[in-house]
Amino acid sequence: MGKQRGLVIAGNWKENMTVEQAGQWLDEFNRLLSDSPLAEVNLRIVLCPSTTALYVVNEHIKRLSPLKDMAEKGLFAIGSQKISPSGQHNRTGEIGPDLLLNVGVQYVIIGHSEQREFMGETDQLIAERMQIACSHGLIPILCVGETADEYDAGETEKVLTRQLEVLRKCTDDQRKTIIIAYEPVWAIGTGRTPTPEDANKTIRFIKDKSSIPVVIYGGSVNDENAADFFSQPDIDGGLPGGASLNPNTFYRIVESASHLL
Repeated sequence: MGKQRGLVIAGNWKENMTVEQAGQWLDEFNRLLSDSPLAEVNLRIVLCPSTTALYVVNEHIKRLSPLKDMAEKGLFAIGSQKISPSGQHNRTGEIGPDLLLNVGVQYVIIGHSEQREFMGETDQLIAERMQIACSHGLIPILCVGETADEYDAGETEKVLTRQLEVLRKCTDDQRKTIIIAYEPVWAIGTGRTPTPEDANKTIRFIKDKSSIPVVIYGGSVNDENAADFFSQPDIDGGLPGGASLNPNTFYRIVESASHLL
């Protein structure tokens, strides 16, 4: 019997893909879907391009089938990698929720470890971004996870408990739509990953602490290990980064998820 709760696969392109490359990626991914249709029940695909490609990706999807058909059914959607924490249009370098909605964005990545580490993003700022996203009908993909030092010190649950505090002001209705991505920082781009069983145990902890029903795994997810992670009882999908840049690799990740439904 397949997973009844469904799966979410969100590809994070980070700061990659020119407008032209994004169009080529979509053309190839659409061809793969056309040649071998995936199971459409309980599988959501979210693509998170760089900000400069959001508009083009949205327009391109409208001209492609089956991608257009999947998008209309809510099975394929666009996500942003950032959102302004103020909603006041007064922060240089940020992008407001109305601008995101205008180009078809439905999801937004918040609290990614790279933003926390390299941009100094605090829990308070993340909480503000969460509130802005939720209040405008955007679905947050909240990233949480511990560093290598925290993991080695046995502080994973302590760190996650602190990071999940940003959900404190979220309503019960908002919690039903929010997605959490558990991405152990020590596993991102390092080739070092937890076992699927260990990742599942941590995600079970996150669900118990947060009351969020959908928690996906990020951290060196690829087409070779995706099925092992997705087959775990509490892992609801994945957030591949580098593996999402190749449409063929990303397709194989999505395909491995469809086989579990």
